[in-house]
Amino acid sequence: MIKFLVGLLAVYIAFTGLLFLMQRKLQYVPDPRLVEPEEVGLDGFASIRLDTPDGERLVVWHALPNGGHPTIVYFQGNGLGLAARAERFGLFHQSGYGVLALGYRGYSGSSGAPSEHGLIIDGATAAGFLRANGIGPERIVYYGESLGTGVAVQLASREQTRPAAMILEAPFTSAADVAQRHYWYVPVGLLMRDQFRSIDYIEAVKAPLLVLHGDADGVVPVAHGRRMFEAAGEPKELMVIPGGNHGMPLTPEIWRRMDDFLLRHTAPKALERRD
Repeated sequence: MIKFLVGLLAVYIAFTGLLFLMQRKLQYVPDPRLVEPEEVGLDGFASIRLDTPDGERLVVWHALPNGGHPTIVYFQGNGLGLAARAERFGLFHQSGYGVLALGYRGYSGSSGAPSEHGLIIDGATAAGFLRANGIGPERIVYYGESLGTGVAVQLASREQTRPAAMILEAPFTSAADVAQRHYWYVPVGLLMRDQFRSIDYIEAVKAPLLVLHGDADGVVPVAHGRRMFEAAGEPKELMVIPGGNHGMPLTPEIWRRMDDFLLRHTAPKALERRD
């Protein structure tokens, strides 16, 4: 019996060690293929390259705003690449918004491999590109989708990269909390390198916040979105979508709510009231 237990423990330790070594391959699911905006039917978008301070080269899709609208900086979710979000980008741009869609390192033709530290650098590089081109923070909106919410929240909590408003779709309290749900038999909190602990940053976010979450989300349960909303400061709004799952489409009803939120909080008069 003792030999059996010792053997079982050895197997567990070996398995846990393997998970530790392979964790980033398990955590990130990038599509590295380079796709140009015109290949997915996007007009008015340019594919440009940004160099990060640590030597990576990022692919970003950029479209200019119309009619005084702000620019939406889009931090995508974990799976696939920019091409999979083309319909969303087209909707934003057709509604007058500028778009800066970031291909993280390792995604969509960008160099390097993803990590939490690296993705935060990538996000800061994208925000810096807009500032360098005359688009100030009062004309910048962050849109974080799933994994991208971890990037958006950290950047929004910093004085130098704060946006005018932020939308979080399916946000998690931390990537470690999500992983622990799936790997309940492993001490995730001790072993996970890239934890994206958004719950530790959300209180420092000063921008108006809209949290969007489906109540049938099987990847990031809606309880995460509710907890993030509760921890955030005002002004804030919560939109729970009945029957909505992870990666749900932006229906006309959902987009109308988002558009109304952005118009109320990024129009010049709204910004004057906040000042």
